[in-house]
Parts: sequence; C-alpha cells; structure tokens
Amino acid sequence: MKIIILLTLVLTFFIYENNNENDLPIDVNVDQSDEEKSLTKNNLITFDCSQESWNIEEDHDKDFGHGYFAKNGKVYFYNYNIEQPVYVCELLSADHKTFEVLDFIYARDRNHVYYRYSEMKEADPATFEIVLEGGLAKDKDKVYLFGQILLEIDSDSLKDLGWRYMRTKDGIFIRNWDFKAEKIEEADLNTFEVVNFSDSPDYVRSAYNAKDKNYYYKAGVIVDIKD
Repeated sequence: MKIIILLTLVLTFFIYENNNENDLPIDVNVDQSDEEKSLTKNNLITFDCSQESWNIEEDHDKDFGHGYFAKNGKVYFYNYNIEQPVYVCELLSADHKTFEVLDFIYARDRNHVYYRYSEMKEADPATFEIVLEGGLAKDKDKVYLFGQILLEIDSDSLKDLGWRYMRTKDGIFIRNWDFKAEKIEEADLNTFEVVNFSDSPDYVRSAYNAKDKNYYYKAGVIVDIKD
C-alpha cells in the first residue's frame, strides 16, 4: 500500500512539474542583485537558475544527494532529469555547513526549508518534518504539499490515511489534484477508514476506497450509502 501511495504522489509531482516547466527561470543576468534574482510566489521564493557547463559530477566540494551539492561554500540545486534542459540554481540563502536533504524534494538548513530550488518562506526548519515522502510535510504551525501551504489544516493532529486522505481533529480531508485540501463534510471522523485494496489486482477500478458508518467514498466523493 505504501508503494502505491508513493507512486501516486510521484506521478502527481511530475504532472505538477511538467505543467510548470515553462516557468523555469533560465538565463539569469549575472549583474542582478540577490533580491532581483529571487521571485516570490505563494509560499515559495524561487531562485533564478542558469544553464551551466561545468561537470557537476566531479566539480563540487560535497554532494548532498537528490540534486543538491556544495561548491566554494555555496549550495546549489541542479536538474538531473535528462528530459529537461540542464539548469543550476544557487540557493542564495542556504548555509552549507548545516544543510541537509530530507527526501528527494525537501531540504533544510538551520535557517530555512527548501523545496527543490525554492526557499519555503513560511516553513520552520526546527520543526519541519516529512509526513509522507514525495510531497506531504508539516511543521509546528502548517501543512505543506509540494512546498505549498495547505490552508486550514491542523498540523499537530495531522495523520495521513493513504489514497490522498488525511485526518485531523477538525475532520477528514482529501488532497486534490490542484494541490488543495478539501474537507469531506459528510465524513464521520470516528468511523472513517481507508480501504486497502493492495491485495487485489483491481484495486484502482474498485467501486470505493474509503468508508465510514454511513457512506462509501471514492476520491472523496460519496458513491454509495451503507445499508
């Protein structure tokens, strides 16, 4: 089941990246100031990237993994997807001495949290943690999906249920394909459960993937009433 959930999140991640491919900042003017080299969008401060020619595999001081590396006391992210143009992004605010990679899209240092080549301006590095590898994370105050804040989701009581469902003290939510969390108003908090179809070859085509004392649900929508 965990493998299925992870594959679903990875697929979502690549859909999101492909939809935003035209937004990649390429060909930076080297005379720009640090402030001009960053773009603020929602929770993310995205550092401009440039096409580089150096041999990244050899010319670096430390390889953090998943595209992050340090060179001359600075931290960089590079695109290692051969289906896209090569680009290298300097994380202008990163501290290379305390920098660490948390999973294949999140990293942090003592001052900031990073989503790939963007700084998450709202995230608290001291309490930031991965809830589900591949996108879902939280800190002491907020919940994040692919670096974006999921509004009105209680961080402290958050629990991932699988199949994009989440439980908090406030109710049952589902993460939609537009990277927002929607509360399932009809769901019963005490009896709601995600059905594990991992043992069935037809789990994707099954009629429902969650249930509570009153209803059956698929993708957060009621599909049948329980007898």
